[in-house]
Amino acid sequence: MILWDADGVLFDTFDAEGNFRWAATIEADLGISPACLHEIFHGRWEDVLRGLKHEEDHIAEVFEKHEVNTSPHIFMTYWLGRDNVVNPALWTLLSPANGCIATNQGFARTEMIDEIFAGKVREVYSSARLGVMKPEALYFAKIERKVARPVSTLCLIDDMPENVEAAQRRGWRGHVYTDVPSLLAFLKNQKA
Repeated sequence: MILWDADGVLFDTFDAEGNFRWAATIEADLGISPACLHEIFHGRWEDVLRGLKHEEDHIAEVFEKHEVNTSPHIFMTYWLGRDNVVNPALWTLLSPANGCIATNQGFARTEMIDEIFAGKVREVYSSARLGVMKPEALYFAKIERKVARPVSTLCLIDDMPENVEAAQRRGWRGHVYTDVPSLLAFLKNQKA
């Protein structure tokens, strides 16, 4: 079973410098500074990813600190409406018979991922739902219990080497995603 990461793998999330593609014009569009955006997705964002806080509540706190006049709801609509560009080459590789998504996400974005990939994957395992994040061993252990398959049959495709290494320490196979050709070569090798 292949477990696909979302951001940087299934979604074309980042530009060449590692910045969010969807946020390229956010300061002009919504008046949200790079410093404010950075604090949203760093700072206490881990509470969101662990399911301890909803995205909109966290964003409201950051906006208050930065005196942002945009409502958290408008920001969420902007973000979720743009941060959903699926990698078309990988879309064709997805299968509910043998594929799931394993991602660090808050609840709202997990719901969006559920909708986009409905019928294309069996399940979305998000950190918010599991209460634990990659690369922690417990994240992978919880997925192992849910899929109820031998760990040697599980394979993580992720753009973060530390996540792939953590999965491999548990006996999973794994591939650090950098581009489509190297992924296809890896997958072909797995079938041989």
